[in-house]
Amino acid sequence: MTEDAQVFHRYLVAKPAIVITEKDVEKSYIDDRITLQEYKDYKFPDRKRIRELHAMQWPQPYDEKLCVVCQNVNGPGIIKCFNCPNYICKKCVEIRFLNEDTREGCFLVMHRRFCVKSGKILAIVPSVVPEPGYLKELRHFGRVAALDRIENANKPVEVEEVINTLTSSLIHTLTSSLMNHRTYLLTCS
Repeated sequence: MTEDAQVFHRYLVAKPAIVITEKDVEKSYIDDRITLQEYKDYKFPDRKRIRELHAMQWPQPYDEKLCVVCQNVNGPGIIKCFNCPNYICKKCVEIRFLNEDTREGCFLVMHRRFCVKSGKILAIVPSVVPEPGYLKELRHFGRVAALDRIENANKPVEVEEVINTLTSSLIHTLTSSLMNHRTYLLTCS
């Protein structure tokens, strides 16, 4: 093939890549073309990587990944999920977990909510039913009757008097509790 035609065939014109062997590196070091550090870097690449890591300035730049929530609309994902290799951006963390108005729960639900895509967790609001009034009165009058009995224990008391006071307090308690219970049932229905 003529020289003019060889220009159009790159495989004929291209120079072969130079393969550097260990002997070439040693010879370059002996001939003072490379330094001792360059020789060690070639011979031990893992040591070179560790040395470069130690020489870096801290804090090292973040690994910017794809945000699993907004797909990098608000910025790159820099905060890693604690269960999987997904990332979330700073703005999405502020919106989803820190802002009181738009909060969806704590950061621990991030994996369930966004990585697994299980859906929004519904807020559970416990309903507290107030205690019926007759229980409060029963506790109060029972305690008061017991305290009166202890105070009057030192005094000589007749049996009929004790029975009369207990029955009157019991009747009062039962009637008031029944009335309260009746009003409670009427309000509930």
